[in-house]
Amino acid sequence: MPDQYAELHSDCIRFTNQHLQDLGGFVNDVLEFLEDQQKRVMLGENLIPADYLQMRITTEAQLIWSIQDRIRAID
Repeated sequence: MPDQYAELHSDCIRFTNQHLQDLGGFVNDVLEFLEDQQKRVMLGENLIPADYLQMRITTEAQLIWSIQDRIRAID
C-alpha cells in the first residue's frame, strides 16, 4: 500500500474495530440474558422480555470526518 494511504487505512481500521467491539459487547449482553433466562426457567420463575436488549453503536464524528477528508484528498 502506498504511504499516502496509510493514515486513511489506519482510520478505516479504527472505524471497523469500533463497530466490531460494539457487536462483541452486544453478543455478550445476549449471552448473559440467555443465561439469566435459563436460570429463571430452572427455578420456575417468570421470564423477562428481551425488549431491553439493544445494540449500541459507537461512531466518533471526528473519525468519520477524518476518513471523509482523506478520501476527498485522493480525488
